[in-house]
Parts: sequence; C-alpha cells; structure tokens
Amino acid sequence: PEYQGEAEDITKEKATFAAQRINGPVLVEDTSLCFNALHGLPGPYIKWFLDKLGHDGLNKM
Repeated sequence: PEYQGEAEDITKEKATFAAQRINGPVLVEDTSLCFNALHGLPGPYIKWFLDKLGHDGLNKM
C-alpha cells in the first residue's frame, strides 16, 4: 500500500504492515527530502514531485 502522512507516521505504518505479514520483526527504510524554505515540502512525497516537475522543476521551486 502507498501510505500518506508525515514521514514518521508512514515509516511506522510500513513497519507494522511488514511485521504483520511475516509475523516477526522488520527494518524499514524510507526517504524524504525536506526544504525549510518550503515548510518541509516535498518531504515523503519527493517521488511525486519529481514525477510531475522533474529535476529542473524541483530546482526552480
């Protein structure tokens, strides 16, 4: 599933889901890119920003 929310919440949801699937402990890695000037955006949604804006568009923000 594709989770939405704050980066910490997304990571917790992914870990819980994976641990339930295998019935055991897991490690989860997630990546965010946060700019202070953009109040934390794009955060965990960097993939979607890059898909829509591309590298040049992201640099122009």
